[in-house]
Amino acid sequence: MIQRSLVFKLIFFILLSTSFFYVNKCLAQEQVYSAMVMDVTGNASVQRGGKNEKSPLKIGDLLYPGDAVAVAKKSTLTINYLASSRQEKWPEGTKFSVGGLETKNAPSGVEKSIEEVLLPQGPSNEHMGGYVQYDLAPPTLPPAVESQEPIKGGGDSESQPSTGGVEQGS
Repeated sequence: MIQRSLVFKLIFFILLSTSFFYVNKCLAQEQVYSAMVMDVTGNASVQRGGKNEKSPLKIGDLLYPGDAVAVAKKSTLTINYLASSRQEKWPEGTKFSVGGLETKNAPSGVEKSIEEVLLPQGPSNEHMGGYVQYDLAPPTLPPAVESQEPIKGGGDSESQPSTGGVEQGS
């Protein structure tokens, strides 16, 4: 009986310790982004995690530390490091690696400024390690509706109630 309870305790301890290490491993692999694309004129692309695959960048895309970014000829790219409010406008033909709070060793052609970006608040926004966690895509506005003249009741046949094709007699 004593051996059986000892075996159960040992199994319980092993399961508990492996689940603890598994949770820590999962949390350690979670990447927190550092910057957001604010404007793209022309074309810019990103390579993530040393992969050869390039993805085009668009407004609202998130950039992670270590991402390799390339701005094409006749193009510009503006990014904002949300935690530090540092905004950078990259000129055509430049390449850089995304940092944590800013891009290190940026060339002189890069315009830098401080621009605070306020993100929508809600349950998907959390502070993790000094970076804003933004899980949802940025909100999009509905297309503008052109102003229309109000419909006026008149004597034309289109404004009269339909009788279903049946002539009404007097």
